[in-house]
Parts: sequence; C-alpha cells; structure tokens
Amino acid sequence: MVFKRLSVFFVLLAAAIAVMFSCGKDYNPFNDLTNAKARVLSWCFQGMDSVSIYTTGTIKTVVALSEDVDSFMVSAGKNRFFGDTVVRRHSGPASVNGGPFLFPVSFFDTGMQTVTVTTFRSNGEVIPDEFSIRAVSPLYYGDVQKDYGVPFLASTPGVTDKDVQYHWYFGPGREVSALAETLTVTFTNGQQVLGKGAVWVTDLSGMHASPADSFSWSFKDTSKPIIYYFDDMKNDTIFTGDSIFVFRVHIIDNIDQLADTCSVNGAAFNFKNPKTAVYTEIFRNMSQYTRATGPLAITVWAMDNLQFRNVATRTFYALHDSSGVKNADAKVSFVMPLEDSSTYRVSDIMVTGAAENYRTQTMIVRMAINDSLSGDYKTIQGQSGTWVWQLNLRAGRNRVIASGYSTDNRFLAADTASILYDPNFSDTIKPMIWSVTTAIGAQAADFTTSSAAETLEIVAFDEGSGIRSVLLNGAPLPLNAPGRRGLPAATAPANP
Repeated sequence: MVFKRLSVFFVLLAAAIAVMFSCGKDYNPFNDLTNAKARVLSWCFQGMDSVSIYTTGTIKTVVALSEDVDSFMVSAGKNRFFGDTVVRRHSGPASVNGGPFLFPVSFFDTGMQTVTVTTFRSNGEVIPDEFSIRAVSPLYYGDVQKDYGVPFLASTPGVTDKDVQYHWYFGPGREVSALAETLTVTFTNGQQVLGKGAVWVTDLSGMHASPADSFSWSFKDTSKPIIYYFDDMKNDTIFTGDSIFVFRVHIIDNIDQLADTCSVNGAAFNFKNPKTAVYTEIFRNMSQYTRATGPLAITVWAMDNLQFRNVATRTFYALHDSSGVKNADAKVSFVMPLEDSSTYRVSDIMVTGAAENYRTQTMIVRMAINDSLSGDYKTIQGQSGTWVWQLNLRAGRNRVIASGYSTDNRFLAADTASILYDPNFSDTIKPMIWSVTTAIGAQAADFTTSSAAETLEIVAFDEGSGIRSVLLNGAPLPLNAPGRRGLPAATAPANP
C-alpha cells in the first residue's frame, strides 16, 4: 500500500498556523518529526458508548510526513476481518504514500474492544494511538417448553451484518443453524427432556463465533403413534380375495420414528421391517370371514417409548370377498444398502436383506449382479429369514437383483438395487446406526431388564466406504458380518 502526502496537508497546515501565533520564529511543520505518524481521520464508532457485535464500520487513516514513516500497523484483536495488518512505505515518491487507507472493523466478541494504530518511524521510534469502544450482543432466546413432533420458531434479535449464520443448541444431537435470525424447527425425539441451550452467531466461514446466550429448554411428547393399513390411512375395513391375508400396517411415531413396542391381537407381529416401519401379520383361513358371518377383528396396539408411554390402538376389520385383492406369495427386500440407489468407493461390498414366505415353508434366494446369476444361494426356512451376500462391483453402475423361488423353482418375489462403484467418490456421508435392539428384538432405548448382562445387536451402515469399526462405550465390537455387529452378553453389563 502507498501513502499520499497531499491528504494530510491540512493537518500540517493547522500545526503551522498554531506555531505562527505562538512564536515569532519561522516554523516549518514539514521539518517537525513529531508530526510524522499515521493519523485517524475518522473512526466509525466515534461518539458511541457501545456497538453491537457483527456491525461493520471503517477506520480511515492518513500518514503525515510519510517520508519519515517506515510503516504503520492497525491492530484489533477481536475483529473478524483481521487481527492486525501492516502498511509499509512504498519505494516510490513520497507524494504517493499518504493515503487515505480504509480498514473494516466488525467485532465478534463482547466487552471493551481496542483498536491500536501504531506508527513506526524511520528513526526507530514507535508511536501508538488507541481507540476503544464496548461491544455488546443483541442475541437472546427465552426459555423453551415445547412438544416433540410439533414445529416451533427458534429466534433471536439479529446483528447488523448479513454475512453471518445463527446457531441454536437444544441438547445433544439437536443443533440447528440458519442464515436468518428465525428458523422453524421440529424435533421428533430425544432421550434428554430438559437442559440448558445456547444461541450464538458466527461468520460464514465458522472461524469466528460470538459468545453464546443461554436459555433453558424442555420437551415433552404427547403424540401417540400413528397406525394405518399399508397405503390407506383412512379406512379400517379391508377386503381380501385370498384365503391367506397378508396384513401390513405402518406404525410411526412423531413423523419418522419407530415405535418401541407394538402388538397385533395381543401378540408380536410375524415380521417387522425397521427400514420402512412396516409390520406384517399372516392370517389364514380367511374364507370363514364373510359379510354373512362377520369380519375378522384385528387390533393393533403401539407404545412410542418407555419414557413418555403414549399409547395408540386401532382396530381393523378384514372380510373375505372373491372380488378382493389376492396376496403375493412372498416378499424379498434389501435391508442394506438403505436406498434403492447407492454409491461406493470400494468394489467389494456386503448387501443384506430379508425374506418373507407366506405360503410355503422353504424359499430359495438367489442373487444376480449385472445379469450374471450367482452360483450359490440362500435357503430360508419357515416364514421369514435374512440373507447376506458378498458382491464385487464393476466400475460404474451395477444392477443387483435378489429373487426368491420355491423349491420347485417357481418365482415368488424380487427386489432390485442400483449400486454405483466410483473409486474417486468423495465419501462425506457419516455412517448410520440403523438400530440397536436386544436379543428379543426390543428397542434398546429405555429397555428394562432384570439381568446383569444383556445381548445387543447393532445394525450399522455406511454408504461409500463401508463400516470400519463400531465402538460401544469406547470398546470395539466383534464383527458378525459387514455392517452388523453383535455384543456378547458377558461384555455388556446392564446398568444397575
């Protein structure tokens, strides 16, 4: 940066006039070394008692007698644009070294803030000038008492600058951010129901954060689980044209959460798919339930969790009618990958899935990748079972099909997944812990047991690179299958 001498002529002229009236001796201000310094022409916050954090202002400086100034430095420790910056005298003529120079200032911290303009003269003298102002925060958010599953507004009085991001913290796993000072938020669950929260602001880079204003928060859950038949949320009466009725219901809690406990006619469901929150029960001999004899009553009960214990009950009525829909013989579905289309940066992966068999006692599951049928197969005995397959992907898109057949090679059901193998794929997706369940299949959250140890199954999945390790309380778990890790009961003591 360079200095301009003409910009400070009026400063020196004022000094010269003062000397002329004070003494009769000729005085040349341009020869007075004490005038050689960086001077602040305007200080944006001058005359103010305080200024809000994240309010940008300007310091305007010029350099008098620039030929006698080696450099000057502007320091502002809690300024988000710079901490300090040095301006050195240009090697060119003195007439281009005077300025003016403009420095932006926006404080990110509260309290008394000081800007120091330090002049380094050519003779080695160091001349500091300080300017101070108190920075205050407008951020505020009152105490929060809300319901899980119900939208509410997170807000705060805003700062002046617009290139900022606001943040609110409502406990572990519940931090939200917005470019504006208001944000509509919905939380669907949480083990912690009350605590201390915070609101703060950062610049867009996240490098500078303001002090946080604290508030108390509490959440309660008053929402019952939602139960509905397959893809029909309204009707309770169902017609089937088959002697075997595959009864499927969705049971969800607070928009997208699984219910902790559920039953059908007082017993556990035959099948449960945590990926889709669909629960399935098989009813046989449906021909006995007609309009003349009356329907089969199917009562579904669900409780969200042991923490809030919100319970929902819904009764459906199933009737046999020859014009009704007939059921499929079976169902085959991928569990992992979670999505129908996934991307991996490794070529060797594991896929897992589930099979439901409604009519026969044995199902054969085969795998095909890119129209090439695998030589081995998995046998599913009884009504349901799971399968795991090792796949080797080719570069690009891979079409994977899992198919179920009867023992006489009759096709029963299939599911398809599209998997992209890209070795240059940047894996920025965090692994997902899909479920943590006990040996009896109950959700581990809020689970109560009388035993000193409990067996847990943790289902984890990672799109991109796969799961490298899973830790429980800091200890690595033994590998059962890629993506699925079980914890031996001996190493999982229950809390007393």
